[in-house]
Amino acid sequence: MEINDISPYLEGLYQTAVLQDWAQTRQIARNPDNYYEDKLKNVIGEHPSQSKVNAYMLPRMALHYAVGKKLPDSLKLPYQLATLAEVASTIKKNKDIGLDYNKPSLLLGLALTGFLGKNGVKNISPAMIDEKTPGLVFNRKF
Repeated sequence: MEINDISPYLEGLYQTAVLQDWAQTRQIARNPDNYYEDKLKNVIGEHPSQSKVNAYMLPRMALHYAVGKKLPDSLKLPYQLATLAEVASTIKKNKDIGLDYNKPSLLLGLALTGFLGKNGVKNISPAMIDEKTPGLVFNRKF
């Protein structure tokens, strides 16, 4: 199996993980008396607004996708595994301090993973599906 065969699935898993991180970070923003942002406090502040969280996460997802597409094959797997491990670690830490998993973003992310793996991508545009569930709007590659 070639890296280009599994790369879309790894990208989908990364995007799923970021959807979880995004949802948990929005929980931090909604509960400033109970939580504070530690890892990104220099970027979005210890008590970010939900709009600051959204403004950070949207470009993060798009940038990861764009970088992954431009990397040479020899660097794709290390890049995707390292970034996926970093986000997974953050999600676990957030869960350990009491932040919940977001089931709608998990389901959306898993659907995205299957879509990316089977069909490739023509255009991905980050967008908000609703106030509580971050997600992606995507178009099929024909």
